[in-house]
Amino acid sequence: LILLGVWAATLSSALGSLLGAPRTMQALSRDRIFPRFLGRGFGRTNDPRIATALTFLVALGAILLGDLNMIAPVLSMFFLTSYGLLNLSAGLEGLIDSPSWRPEFRVHPAWSFAGSAGCFAVMLMINPEVVFAAIEASERLGQLNRHLCRPLDRVVPVADAAAPAVVEDDDDLELPAED
Repeated sequence: LILLGVWAATLSSALGSLLGAPRTMQALSRDRIFPRFLGRGFGRTNDPRIATALTFLVALGAILLGDLNMIAPVLSMFFLTSYGLLNLSAGLEGLIDSPSWRPEFRVHPAWSFAGSAGCFAVMLMINPEVVFAAIEASERLGQLNRHLCRPLDRVVPVADAAAPAVVEDDDDLELPAED
C-alpha cells in the first residue's frame, strides 16, 4: 500500500510539472523573457505544444543522466530559492507597508523573514558549495540580462539620478518654443 502511494504521488507530481511548466514557459515567452516561439499556442485552448516538447526533452535529458540522486539536490535548491525569495519579498512588502501589497491572508513580516531564513539555512545544510555556485551564477545571469537589455535603454529612457524627480515650481519649467 505504501509503494502504491509513493508511485501515485510521483506520477501526480510528474504530471503536474509536465503540464504546469509549459504554461509558465508560455507566459514568460509572452513577456519576452524567453524566446517568443516558445509562447506560441495551438488550438482553441491555446495549448503550448512547443513549450511542452521542450519541457519533455529537458525532463528526458535529466532522466537519461542516470543518477537522479545527483539531480534531486539541484531541484531542491531551485524550490528552496523560490520559496525563500518569495518569503523575503513578502516580508519586505509587509514591512514597508506598500499600498500595492494587499494579501488576502495577512501575516506579520517576522514570519516571512523566518521562513526565508529557514529556506536559506536548509539550502546551506543540503550543499553549501551549490548555494555559493548558484549565487555566483545568478550574479552572472544578472550581468548578462543587463547587457542584453542595454539596447532597451535607448528606447525607454531611464531618469537621470541627478535630475530632480519632482518639479517644485512651475515657473522654472522650460517649455519648448511654439512656432
